[in-house]
Amino acid sequence: MLLSHKSAKCTILLWLCLILVTGCVSYKLENKKIKLNEVKDLAYFEPLSYVNLIHDDNTVSANDSLSLIAKLMLDTVITQYQNFEVSHKIEVLDLNIQKKITKELNYLVEKIMHYQQISNIKLTPTIDSVLKNRKQRFALATVVTGMGIEEKNRKQPAKRIDDAKLTLDNYAPIAQKPLSTLFAIIIDAERSEVIFYDHTTPVQKSPTEKSVLKNQYRKLFKGYYHK
Repeated sequence: MLLSHKSAKCTILLWLCLILVTGCVSYKLENKKIKLNEVKDLAYFEPLSYVNLIHDDNTVSANDSLSLIAKLMLDTVITQYQNFEVSHKIEVLDLNIQKKITKELNYLVEKIMHYQQISNIKLTPTIDSVLKNRKQRFALATVVTGMGIEEKNRKQPAKRIDDAKLTLDNYAPIAQKPLSTLFAIIIDAERSEVIFYDHTTPVQKSPTEKSVLKNQYRKLFKGYYHK
């Protein structure tokens, strides 16, 4: 589920700014009362994805196509990851409920990032209702954010300006670079709270590349699901 261009761009900028404010480091938040072997039958919500497109003029704008590619790539990574298994995807057909879930997942992540703790982060109404109605205790939610470039621009060489013609009129600012950050939370519907949260440090690579998302996904759960 994607947000509007304006909302998506604001979400990306807000989250990246929050990571910078918190020291640009990855940090895990865990509920120590829940043992790992209790987290069974882990279903997952469809990944959320907010990816900006870097234009030739060095400006950026939210891009549905790149966001969709990143979402599909992340969905594949989740289902194929071997260190721990998810049982199934939580399919929600009602568009209004989909929108509410998207809004509430964004809210949960933003609140956790702001307070830097999960101990008092309670589940939001729609997510709580969907999980309990399906008798689904544990659920994984992931979000990928960042900036990417179109495939046709990947191999274009940088245009060099002759030193004799180098003036302020044709001076080019430092180009925007691809950027990828991954977020994840695990929800416990029985306790009505978030029991795990982490985000990766931003890497200067495209969030539409499967290998990038796979590596970030592995890092999220290192020390939790695997060594």
